[in-house]
Amino acid sequence: MNADAAKIVVDSFVQNGFDALEVLLGLSFSHDVQDPAGISAEEIGNIAEEHGVWMRAKIIGGGSVALVFQLPDAAKLVGLLDSVEDKSELEEADATMLQGIAEAVLGAGIASISALFDDQDVELEGVEAVWGRGPAGLAEFIGEPATGARLSFSAEPHFDGTAALVYTQAFEARMPVAGGEGAAEEPLVSDAEMKDILEGFTPDDEPDRAVGPLGPTGPLPDNLSMIMDIELTAVARLGKVEIPLSEILNFGPGSIIEVGHMIGEPVELLVNDKLIARGDVVVVDEKFGLRITEIISPQERIESLR
Repeated sequence: MNADAAKIVVDSFVQNGFDALEVLLGLSFSHDVQDPAGISAEEIGNIAEEHGVWMRAKIIGGGSVALVFQLPDAAKLVGLLDSVEDKSELEEADATMLQGIAEAVLGAGIASISALFDDQDVELEGVEAVWGRGPAGLAEFIGEPATGARLSFSAEPHFDGTAALVYTQAFEARMPVAGGEGAAEEPLVSDAEMKDILEGFTPDDEPDRAVGPLGPTGPLPDNLSMIMDIELTAVARLGKVEIPLSEILNFGPGSIIEVGHMIGEPVELLVNDKLIARGDVVVVDEKFGLRITEIISPQERIESLR
């Protein structure tokens, strides 16, 4: 196992996973990773006894990764999304929301790994969130053999807890600098670049970020800059209607279509077909524009990710 590569994988995954939580909950999280170079199977067993909520993602091409939380902390995550104060237990009705949290957090973590190592095959194959299983079930849930790292996190005044990132050695072996069977003959990251990356993840260097309606604002962590130039398609949707094919074939100049949108109702803003905000139509330099008046709620954000 390459300790430097393992540290980069853990730090990048955890940082971006908690960034996703910040956006979903509108909170500012801080975290600290212990033993990022890997832990033993015995330690994973101890973690399973302490942390009963498991969020796992299978990876296309082999391997899997999981974030595990203590039940009260996972219940708080669901409660904050559902605007329920002091939620401390999970119920069967919470499964869908917990699944949405897992998809958002694990998806952000995997995206960071894919961008970091320029490996387009590092993608999610499936996400599952469970709780209430015995500690012995974690090994089967994540797949053996596995390693990982403990971490602590906080977000005042709601969280001051612990969690863990657990991942299969098969997943680590796919990393180009990890020295596994699928590794490139020469690392994609030089020793000097590795040092720069590791230094970039030190908590003391993180900029202060204010909290806005969508979560933290201001300067983003340096490791997110890798994806900030990705172009997304934004669409302002006036309305939506289903029309039989027979009517569509009869369309001609002058045809009028009712799109089901009432006068005065806000227009929806979709980014890559996901609802993000609503607003009013305005005119800017003789062109139509959209003035955002509402950011969708955390619950709607979770639903739009599915």
